[in-house]
Amino acid sequence: MPWHFFSGDNVAPDLPEIEYLSLRQSAQKNADALARYIAYLATKRNRAVEAAIEKYPETTDVMLCDSYYVHQTSALTRLISDYFELPLDSVILGGAVWGRIKPRTRVRDFIGRSKIEWYDKWSYPDLRFTPFGWNPEEDFVARFFRPPLRGLYRVSSIGGVSIWPRSVWEAGTRFGVFEDMHGCELNYFFEHASLPKYVDLNAVFRRDHSYTFAKAMRCALHPGRFVPKGRAQEAMRRLWDQIRSRQK
Repeated sequence: MPWHFFSGDNVAPDLPEIEYLSLRQSAQKNADALARYIAYLATKRNRAVEAAIEKYPETTDVMLCDSYYVHQTSALTRLISDYFELPLDSVILGGAVWGRIKPRTRVRDFIGRSKIEWYDKWSYPDLRFTPFGWNPEEDFVARFFRPPLRGLYRVSSIGGVSIWPRSVWEAGTRFGVFEDMHGCELNYFFEHASLPKYVDLNAVFRRDHSYTFAKAMRCALHPGRFVPKGRAQEAMRRLWDQIRSRQK
């Protein structure tokens, strides 16, 4: 499969790490900062897809895969295989992401163990309470559903690894920011897409939200406090204004 790696360019610049960390920390404190953070991610995702299609104009289907999952080849292979078992241009398919949620961003967090649970709680709101190993065919209600392929479960949105027909993009669907902030840029894209969305529970991806000890030390030292006030926020406000003008 032809592929395109995107981190940033002149259209969607990549923030320096310290500024990015400062923005992430601000996003956890107030809604305005969170909206700017989501706008930043939406701009980058839109540009990534746009640049990939420009590079490969013969593209018929798009796989969007965050860097966390690129190396998980077995899960990616299964997701691709299941996608092409389905009728063309019929569905949007996403991977099942499980992970250890305990942050371990501070030194003291390294004491104790964390359990595996559903990871993408915001991107997959339908599955945020799903226990590890859940099987819809054994669920009291979901067992009566008739998905197009065994192991699929219908959802309203999909997370950081997905496959969908190019027609979704050509119809004008883009990543963006909700006014009421009920979801992230991924929810915005997939909720606006007209095709049915399914999570492929056969394609199991892993995500560990634990930092290395060295990174935990860096978080404890909080280098973001040395960033000049307003620098990252002003850059995000500019991106936010661009996103809002495009949505209008």
